Amino acid sequence: MGKKILLILIAGMLMTGFVFSQVNKTGNISGIVRTPEGSALSGVIVLLRSPALDLPEIEALTNASGMYGFACLPPGVYEVTFIFSGLKHVEQGGVVVSAEESVSLNIELPLRAADEAVVVEGEIPAEGERQMIISEIRSKLWRQGLLALVLKTFYKQPNSLPL
Repeated sequence: MGKKILLILIAGMLMTGFVFSQVNKTGNISGIVRTPEGSALSGVIVLLRSPALDLPEIEALTNASGMYGFACLPPGVYEVTFIFSGLKHVEQGGVVVSAEESVSLNIELPLRAADEAVVVEGEIPAEGERQMIISEIRSKLWRQGLLALVLKTFYKQPNSLPL
């Protein structure tokens, strides 16, 4: 009976070692995103892609100090994309994450080039259409009783609304 217990204890210890050797086989990617002047950027979208992930991509946002982080990543090669309005997007490929390793990836987002313009297209409504829209807004406000309140509060005269 004593030999059985001893064998069970030894087998349990061996299994525990095997199980714990499988734990923490992940890595991390973290860093700080800055402007060309060196200021930390808050609210930068950081996208992480890799065949090693179960999802197509993982997203994070930088905090007020410009810091971001991805934890518990399976070992593999990653592509990290940094996106912030008004600045050039940066893609950093070939970021290798190994088990039990923390990769530091600090990035500076450059300004967009002058030839990279954002074009907004639209049409200004014709004067008749504009007046029709204003009339619809006024009638909705009247029905809700809000126009009278706005006029009394801000304009003191019912026909002086600058619409």
